[in-house]
Amino acid sequence: MKQVKNVILFASILGTVSISQAQEKKWNYGFHLGSDQYFASKPKPNNHHYKLENTQSYKAGIFAERNLNEKESILIGLNYNFYRLRSFNQYKDYSPLQASSINWFADLDLQYNRKIGANFKYFVGTNIAFQRGHSNYAGGELGREDIFKTEGKATDFNVGLNTGLKYTINPNSKFKIEPYVSVGVNAFKKDKEESVFYPNIKQENSLSNFQTRFGVNFKF
Repeated sequence: MKQVKNVILFASILGTVSISQAQEKKWNYGFHLGSDQYFASKPKPNNHHYKLENTQSYKAGIFAERNLNEKESILIGLNYNFYRLRSFNQYKDYSPLQASSINWFADLDLQYNRKIGANFKYFVGTNIAFQRGHSNYAGGELGREDIFKTEGKATDFNVGLNTGLKYTINPNSKFKIEPYVSVGVNAFKKDKEESVFYPNIKQENSLSNFQTRFGVNFKF
């Protein structure tokens, strides 16, 4: 009888280990909502008081996460983003002019995640973005391009590195809620314009290479 109990105990332990390993290796899927913040470079003095800024930015996406072991995982995500650019200028005593545009782009996230305790994870990753037609726009004062005109000079393709923290609110649930924050840097400036002010003063205005991101993952 004792041998039978030992066999049953051993089988139970083996089964538990097997189930645990299977759970560690499974895929998790989910979606997320968030926002990227791109900071504008400091406006340079010019006779039009021109400045460029990013006012609103939203993103949504889907992802798949592969658990490598109890503590580590890798994630791949596909995102859709849109953001609003706003510019301001005022020449001498003329009425101030404001213009805005809504832009969109797709990007891909690749991340390595590692647990810190029961609820926290830190992650490092890369982000690859593509924005078709991003670099070929023009603006300025319609009909008065001799006074002020601007042309987009940003790249359609961008790549960046980022790192951050995630916090799982309900780690024991099948449907997990996971807020996150991150900071990152891009190889190229998100938006870059070359402006020409009367009388032929050239100047570059742009959004910074540096960015922050916050959002929430909803994971199954």
